[in-house]
Amino acid sequence: MSYFLTIKTELQNHISNLNSIRIDSKNSKLENHLNQTISIYNDLSYESPEKLKRFIEYLSQEARYFGWSFPENAIEEDCEKSFWNMENKIKKLIGGMTVNERLYFFGFLEEYEKLPSNHISARNAILEKLFIY
Repeated sequence: MSYFLTIKTELQNHISNLNSIRIDSKNSKLENHLNQTISIYNDLSYESPEKLKRFIEYLSQEARYFGWSFPENAIEEDCEKSFWNMENKIKKLIGGMTVNERLYFFGFLEEYEKLPSNHISARNAILEKLFIY
């Protein structure tokens, strides 16, 4: 299976897990996460670096969101577990790619190459999103 199809499958599995958790409308944090996840999934209708870049930025944003908060109840904990499982599978999937392959596949190559070599923190921020550090 290609990288793209595997990413879509993992995202679809995460959405299925979220739907099985039965997120109620009272929990706006989880409702927002579900809506954003569905939006990202729908946006990945075909393989393009721009769409995959948006997916990687979504992973980075949601990882920060879940990383800075503690689950308030069992539903949030299940949602968080599902997200971390998906992210870990994506990390393993792209772990075999070289740095240049990751930069190209996820649409960061041009942005990365435009940065002067002395902008280390900006370059590292891109590499962190791609699970290189």
